[in-house]
Amino acid sequence: MHGLISRIKINSGLRLDQDQTAQDSSFERKYGNIFVDLRVSIMPTQYGESIVMRLARSDKAFIPIEQLGFSVHDQTRINSASKKAQGVIITSGPTGSGKTTTLYAILNSINSPELKIITLEDPIEYHLEGVEQSQIRADSKFGFAQALKAVLRQDPNVVMIGEIRDRETAEVAFEAALTGHLVLTTMHATSATHTFIRLLDLGVKTNLLSGSINLIINQRLVRRICPNCHGTKCEQCHRIGYKGRVAVAETLVPSPDFERALIARRDFATLVDLAKQNGMKPILEDGEEKVKSGLITQEEVGRVIQ
Repeated sequence: MHGLISRIKINSGLRLDQDQTAQDSSFERKYGNIFVDLRVSIMPTQYGESIVMRLARSDKAFIPIEQLGFSVHDQTRINSASKKAQGVIITSGPTGSGKTTTLYAILNSINSPELKIITLEDPIEYHLEGVEQSQIRADSKFGFAQALKAVLRQDPNVVMIGEIRDRETAEVAFEAALTGHLVLTTMHATSATHTFIRLLDLGVKTNLLSGSINLIINQRLVRRICPNCHGTKCEQCHRIGYKGRVAVAETLVPSPDFERALIARRDFATLVDLAKQNGMKPILEDGEEKVKSGLITQEEVGRVIQ
C-alpha cells in the first residue's frame, strides 16, 4: 500500500516526505485515445493516509450553455453578460454544483482569436484550445492574487480565476474589471444575493462592487429523470430512475437600486426583493418549473435546495 501511495504522490508531484498534512494535486494519463485528468486529495488519518481520486475526461467536449439546463431567461442573461468587454461574472454554489463547468461553457462560447484569454486554475480541469491556462498551487507563495497581478501585465481581454478565496484576490479581480477586463470566477455561497454578502464579509469595499458586477449565477446540480423510462428504472439508467444531471439556478443582475441598497447595508430581505424586481427568478422557482416539466423530481429539489 505504501508503494501505491508513493506512486500516486510521484505522479501528482506531491511531497513523499509529508504524511501528516493534507495535499492536493492532479495529473493526466492517456488511455487509448482518451485523456483522463485525475484529481488527487490526500488526508492524514489515524490509520495512515486516505486518498480520494476524482476522474474526469480532460479532452471532453464542452457542453454548450444551452444544454446545461438553464432557463431561456437565465441563458439570455448569461449570454448578455459574457459579451461585455468588462465586468465580473461569478458562478456560486456549494462544492460539486457545477460552477467551473458553467465557467468553461461561458469561456468556450466567447473564445475567439480576437480575444486573449488567460485562466488561473487550481487545478486545470479541461484544456481549452487557444487559451493560456496556468495552474496555481494553493500552498505556493505565488497564489491567485499574485498570479492575477502578473496576468494583468500580459494585456488580456478575459481572465478566469478558479475561485475567489480571500480579500486580496477579490480586490485585484474587481479592480481588473473596472479597468477594462472581463473577469470570470467562482465563489462558495448559498444564493446569488448571499454572494454579495460573502464579498462584503471578505472585506471588499462597496465602491469596488458597485458597477463592476455584470452577473451572479447561483446554481445546484439535480439528477435528471431518465428520459428512456421516465423514472420507472431501466437498464439505460442502471435501474436508478435518473440519468445525468441538470442545473437549477438563479441569476442576479444588480440594478442601481440594488447597488444603492448594498452600499447602505440594507437587510438581506430587501436585497432579495430588489434582485427579484430586476428579473431574478429564485432558484426554488426554477426547480419547481423543472419539476412541472417532468425533467426532475420534487424530492431532488428538496434534496439540493435548502
